[in-house]
Amino acid sequence: MKILAIESSTIKSEIALLDNKRCLSTKKANNKQQSSSCLTALIEEAIKETKLTTCEIDLVAVSIGPGSFTGLRVGCVIAKTIGYAMGTPIVAVPTHQIIASQGAEHFRSTEENLVRVISDGQRKQLFASEWSLDELGQVGAGTWPVIVDPVDWIQSISQSDLLCGAGIKLLRDFGLSHQYLANESTWQPTAETLGRIGQDKFERGEVADLWSLTPFYLRPSAAEEKAKKA
Repeated sequence: MKILAIESSTIKSEIALLDNKRCLSTKKANNKQQSSSCLTALIEEAIKETKLTTCEIDLVAVSIGPGSFTGLRVGCVIAKTIGYAMGTPIVAVPTHQIIASQGAEHFRSTEENLVRVISDGQRKQLFASEWSLDELGQVGAGTWPVIVDPVDWIQSISQSDLLCGAGIKLLRDFGLSHQYLANESTWQPTAETLGRIGQDKFERGEVADLWSLTPFYLRPSAAEEKAKKA
């Protein structure tokens, strides 16, 4: 199965092409590129590098947030365009599920019983979710992210929880000290992990509806809030 994974929830977009969970190519926006506007170019580069064609892509996996408003919208539009034009199925993956899976994969202890993801929601807000772990240390069911108060969230943590996500940096200012912190290299979602989760979801029949697929937002964008006040 050839999978195109589109991860555009952060300030730097990333795409990956996988073949049955084996990564064939990864392309990231560079410092001179606008994240949301370069996705098509990144996809074209990866396809050219792997000598595949768009017709050979069996599945599109797309990150649906929370994250960058513009990036998520562009990522979903591209996924839906490919799905419509080529008849390719689409799988939608919550961004926090990607981060949780990366944190659990790189953590060697088996003592934790819950993965807690905390991300920077900008505007002095934090987004949090929690994910179960099975007996093999694989991430299972999770909750949709919510906006949390830093102090309240820290007080809700169990000593056996595994913490991951870029919000950890901000929480250190509020006195966060915890035994189980995933390696910082796992805090940002990657397209490669997205693709692997996408294949698992597809094999379970969790295919997104082309027409109703939209990013997951916890609040209106700054532009939408400004328009309402005008």
